[in-house]
Amino acid sequence: MAGSSSWDQFGFVLAAAVLCCCLITPTSGNPLLDVPDRRINNGVEAGPTDIPFAAGVLVTRPSQTYFCGGTLISLRHILTSANCVDGYRTITVMLGAYDMTMVQDFITVSSVLVHPNFSSFFYTNDLAILTLSRPAQLSERVQIVQLPSRLYIGHSFNNYETTIAGWGQTGSNTGEVIPVRRLLYFRARVITNTSCLISFPLYLSSTNICTSTGEGAACVGDEGGPVTVTENGQTILIGVHSYGFSMGCERSWPSVHTRITEYLTWIENNSDAPNTELNENTPTCVVIPSASMIVSGAPLSPAQGDVSAPSVHMCASTIVFVGRLIRQARLLMISARPKRSSAELLMPEPNRPHPNTVPCCPTNVACT
Repeated sequence: MAGSSSWDQFGFVLAAAVLCCCLITPTSGNPLLDVPDRRINNGVEAGPTDIPFAAGVLVTRPSQTYFCGGTLISLRHILTSANCVDGYRTITVMLGAYDMTMVQDFITVSSVLVHPNFSSFFYTNDLAILTLSRPAQLSERVQIVQLPSRLYIGHSFNNYETTIAGWGQTGSNTGEVIPVRRLLYFRARVITNTSCLISFPLYLSSTNICTSTGEGAACVGDEGGPVTVTENGQTILIGVHSYGFSMGCERSWPSVHTRITEYLTWIENNSDAPNTELNENTPTCVVIPSASMIVSGAPLSPAQGDVSAPSVHMCASTIVFVGRLIRQARLLMISARPKRSSAELLMPEPNRPHPNTVPCCPTNVACT
């Protein structure tokens, strides 16, 4: 049958792809990173303040000097790829380097912490934290990136538009010396890990996040660079670039990054990065079973009045943000009191989650 023939052809192609992956051997680390014919295509030159958290990482090894990217996550710490710094001798970080001829600050690295479960072959847990010898000097050109809240743990980010930046090569077989002069960035959509697994059956894991390369790709010299999304007007780091297809990023194979939400505890335990635990300033959500909002103890239909709160979602009930300013004058922010009405009992005690509290759904994502 025609159907059977198609499946046989698909099986042959898939088997051949797996065999090719098995035959790849590393030359100086990651078998997917050491081919020099890769580029950021369609890259846009960044302005002085476009990506102020991007850091250049110059690594001196016993036999060579290498360059890659990084992200400023605190005054004293840079997050980058473990592959980039593996086997280092000395490391220097460049901040405010949107133009390599006008770098704002050069800071040496005093210590390096590679993730304890990093695999130099499969490139799992491809993260490292660099401790700077002195604090970074913040300015319009140098800023600390925002890490994702723990509310995003387990969130796929599928179909989100990301921004990926770096100083890597800009053309195949150009013989360019990296870093290139100007910091470049491009936009790319997050794709499912299932579709990415077809391209990298031996290397991909749940701790990776993949982006398409139809509009651009991260390449040689871009390892360790930031992968960010914009959510509710805030730029959030969701990935660190790890690897791509060994035959060239313009071949339309996905780019693979380390998924930051899987490592928040490790990052916070080993750096001064801002804590992402829930606190009194973190927007949490309370499910109101009656699908109504509480106003002076009485239910208010969402259609009544001018009630506005960022990212309010309807998930078989109305989710109301607690701790955010709501313009409706009659909408009360209910606090703990010795005696409370039945309506007030829906609100959580301070510092103790209500049993109906659920993570806030990221925008444009259906609640489950």
